[in-house]
Amino acid sequence: MTADPLYPGSDDAEHLRYALRHVLAGLALPAPRWQILTHATDWGAPAGLRLRLAALPEGTYRSYEAIVAAALGR
Repeated sequence: MTADPLYPGSDDAEHLRYALRHVLAGLALPAPRWQILTHATDWGAPAGLRLRLAALPEGTYRSYEAIVAAALGR
């Protein structure tokens, strides 16, 4: 069974990238953490993805890759 990319349950960077591309589509970057969380919530992101984004360190993220790296703890 393949994991649903919108419900990333692991540290699989490709699944997380895919999910974030959908959830954060239309979000202007750079964006502060609070704006990323608000956008994901407004989009209706799954709880697991919202929890992962809620764990992002405070700051401004300049790219999707920066968000992915921070969400993966890299």
